[in-house]
Amino acid sequence: MRFLRYAKWSIICLIPAVANAQNLMLNSKDNTSSPGVFGGVGLLEMRSARFLVDGTLSVGAAYLDGINNYYSTWQATPWLETTLRYSDYDGTVGGVDKGFDIKFKLLEEGAYRPAIGLGFQDFLGNGIFSSEYLVASKRIYDFDVTLGLGFGQLANRSKLNNITRLFGSSFNSRNSDVVRLENFKFGNYFSGKNMGFFWGIEYYTPIKGLSAKVEYSTIDKSKIKVFENYKSKTALNFGLNYKVKNWLELGAGLLHGNKLSLQISIKQNLHKPIRLKFAKGPEIDEIRFRELKNNAKNINNYKDNSSPDMIFERIERMGYDIKNVQLKNKHIDIVLAPNQKPIQDNEVILGAILENYYSTRVTFPNSIETANLLDDNGKKSREIYRGSSFYAREFNLNDDHKVLISNTIFNNLNNRKLSPIAVEISNSEMIITKNVAPFIEMPKNIGRTVRILTNDAPDNIEKISILSKSRGLNLPKVSLFRKDFENIAKNNGSPEEILANAIIEKPDNNKKRAVSTQTFPSFEYGVFPDFETHFGSEKNNHFKGDLNLKIFGRVNLNENLQIYAEAQQHLIGNLDLVPRSKNNNANHVRSNVGLYSAQGNTSLRRLSLEYITNPVEGVYTRVTAGHLEKMYSGVSGEILYRPYGASISFGAEVNYVKQRGYEQLFDMRNYETLTGHATVYHVNKKYDLTSRISFGRYLAKDWGTTIDISRRFSSGIRIGASTTYTNLKKSESGRGNSDNQIYMIIPFDFFWFKQSSDKASFKFKRLGKNGGQKIEHSTDLFGLLSNSQPYVLRKNWNEILN
Repeated sequence: MRFLRYAKWSIICLIPAVANAQNLMLNSKDNTSSPGVFGGVGLLEMRSARFLVDGTLSVGAAYLDGINNYYSTWQATPWLETTLRYSDYDGTVGGVDKGFDIKFKLLEEGAYRPAIGLGFQDFLGNGIFSSEYLVASKRIYDFDVTLGLGFGQLANRSKLNNITRLFGSSFNSRNSDVVRLENFKFGNYFSGKNMGFFWGIEYYTPIKGLSAKVEYSTIDKSKIKVFENYKSKTALNFGLNYKVKNWLELGAGLLHGNKLSLQISIKQNLHKPIRLKFAKGPEIDEIRFRELKNNAKNINNYKDNSSPDMIFERIERMGYDIKNVQLKNKHIDIVLAPNQKPIQDNEVILGAILENYYSTRVTFPNSIETANLLDDNGKKSREIYRGSSFYAREFNLNDDHKVLISNTIFNNLNNRKLSPIAVEISNSEMIITKNVAPFIEMPKNIGRTVRILTNDAPDNIEKISILSKSRGLNLPKVSLFRKDFENIAKNNGSPEEILANAIIEKPDNNKKRAVSTQTFPSFEYGVFPDFETHFGSEKNNHFKGDLNLKIFGRVNLNENLQIYAEAQQHLIGNLDLVPRSKNNNANHVRSNVGLYSAQGNTSLRRLSLEYITNPVEGVYTRVTAGHLEKMYSGVSGEILYRPYGASISFGAEVNYVKQRGYEQLFDMRNYETLTGHATVYHVNKKYDLTSRISFGRYLAKDWGTTIDISRRFSSGIRIGASTTYTNLKKSESGRGNSDNQIYMIIPFDFFWFKQSSDKASFKFKRLGKNGGQKIEHSTDLFGLLSNSQPYVLRKNWNEILN
């Protein structure tokens, strides 16, 4: 009867909205999802079967009667929603409740069928709100109706018998002893004496962006041990949600008749996130197309150097536009104005004109010059012009001309930070060997390179091949046709047409190399911010973090061998307050993180000699020696078998390491160990989802398994989660035998002033756990090759024109 009374009042509240509805029929409009107070898409306390747009990241905070919720919801795939939540119950249980939720889309909404979702709440965390649910949602005009069955804490207000008990006695009860342990709770899922029936309605009002919510909540906090004094007046919750902008939402609600909630969330789609645009990168070059003869019968019948009006294009490539021209017999008067291209010397321009005319008078912006074929000025100008790359591009090439053009192209690529290694000219093809730089997207680097070559390559070059390299490893060779880019310049082409004609060849580990113009040793350096965060669970161990300045330098001794140094200067933060572990049953391999932060304000984070090579096709190796990371020095070796384009790869690494001193300079501590792992990689190419399963020995001499799942977006952002289980006992590890984290990797050029392929890493985890810890390498062979895989090239192909 009480349930019916609550339902009656909720229907009365919605009568005005019903009266305004016009046609009573089912309406499957686009989902207008909104967050609940615990994060994740839903009503208030109850979840719905709605999901965010694929790739959306929503970050928010909610205030609930003195309790603060902080959450991050990520739509990992179109069918998987993940939510990380931190709730600060300082006045209640003296700590932070960590929760990790997931929700699966089982069925898409149709014209008459509802959307159906299956969720696990607090399934990997402290377990205070541990529960599962099956939920359905259906849009009817401006009303989104949700019905669901809840288990665990979502059933503590209900008297309904749990239907899953029909499947066996193992579903009769739930184990409450696992609360506060950060482990999976397999024996508890969908179990318990009762199950709850919850429902709710979200009404999308005529006011754009405003929706009203009502729900029947099956959560009774007074039955949760840490909230024994909680009093609620009703099972009904009411709320409002307002979408201020596409990226900003505000919410408010009245929960259980006596608790106020306030909420704010911001969201961003990781496929096309907003960049701060501080790092603009090199200027983009216009594509030049070769002009056809007036009577051309096919697309390859280009004007040659004898055509009188070739002088217009020739001068335009030298940095000037012709504003006025007068012809009389074999004499030409020209008035010039500068354009956007580099301006050449006056003698070069006079010589270029005298290739087609007997005499000339040229009005430059600051002077007027005359010359003819017989005077000294004309002879000198022609000599200078014929020694330039402009002349070599138009006329038959000899070896000297090829060297001249190659050097010019090499310098122009260097000026655009495109990191060339070698330039080869062979018949009608030009081959550019270059490092992957400066953009993360390989097609963007290729496109910027081809733009320059359309201006600088000889007119007989039809095919342009780009052989990219990363740390000395050959990446795919991509061959493109010049005419496809010329069509783009004429607004008569597309990236899809360029890709259709492109030739993508798998990496070649042949040791024969083009003659490189690159000199060794070469140097690189940079300055970037560095963030390190800690999410603790105890009263004196809440969120902590450090902001540091990272200065790195790299000396490339040759293509494969480098010396890498990384210094760190502490700026602000409180990681030094992370409590030290008092558990002496396990080796303290990470638990002294507070001491490393306190004593390493100015530190040498890394100093290593590293060699990477590709001995045979599909096999890649790495050897590193020195300061491997801030806590450990030693020797590390890795081998990776990754056939080009394959979905499955295999790797193994072994490390002999010794613990470094807290000041992170050159002192060492006594602890040393041998650690290593074998790893299986799988890539889901549709979603660019990478799964890694590692087996091996960790730093604390414990043995176990790490499962890591991450997704990379075309923007270069990667989000992932990992969990590690080892054979450490509870008495050795402190709280459970697992180590869990969620992480985000963002390219620096999203928020930094400098274009860079480096990335910033943000980790949401509890630092200081000793079990399940690996060496944090600066080089990841698998990641080094990921951007060059064929499916990634195709996903990012539109960047070829950006």
